[in-house]
Amino acid sequence: MSAVDVEDIRASHIGETIQLRGTVSSISANMIGISSAFYCCSKCGCSYTVQNEVPYGKPTKPLKCSEEAGCGATKSNLELIENQSTFVDFRIIHLIPYSGAMGAEPVELVVTNMETSIEHGTGVISEAQIRSKEIKGHLVIPYGFADDIELIPMRSGVESQISDSNASLVRKICNNICAEGDGKAPLNHIYREAANANVSECVVDEVLSQMRMTGELFSP
Repeated sequence: MSAVDVEDIRASHIGETIQLRGTVSSISANMIGISSAFYCCSKCGCSYTVQNEVPYGKPTKPLKCSEEAGCGATKSNLELIENQSTFVDFRIIHLIPYSGAMGAEPVELVVTNMETSIEHGTGVISEAQIRSKEIKGHLVIPYGFADDIELIPMRSGVESQISDSNASLVRKICNNICAEGDGKAPLNHIYREAANANVSECVVDEVLSQMRMTGELFSP
């Protein structure tokens, strides 16, 4: 399964599981969600188990106790039984394009039970299901949901290839393209201009990574 950069998420990915790749722009503190809720009617004792889509699913508490199996009481009589429900730790990571393209909106990746330590500017890849968290009119906001995340290792042997002049040149190329492109710098455009100046793609990638870490390169 080839990796999909966050800037390349399309309508066809909604509901699918993909290898999602991006660079961390922010990460939340740990939060707790409830993935399986067990409710019990305080009047008749009838019980219900409902599954929740953490963290953006619609509320799933039953509207009332079943009139057929229970007493028909309103939902105010349905109590959450915590020791029979399932809770989950999760964190929300905002990802910008790993490619270094500027101007793209960050994409949220919800990671449950995350143990990997990551920092701002880290490149990551994750097997994630692409879901939609919000619908505004006809606009769908996608996000990724995963239970694991991996760091993208830094490219070996690249640092020795980067001179101050090459780093300055790549920065100048990015700034010029952004100025001409309404604040956006497509990666293929950066590669092309860098190649014309005899700067390799691996050097461009490493300089862009440094720019993301220092805040020179970001998505608003």
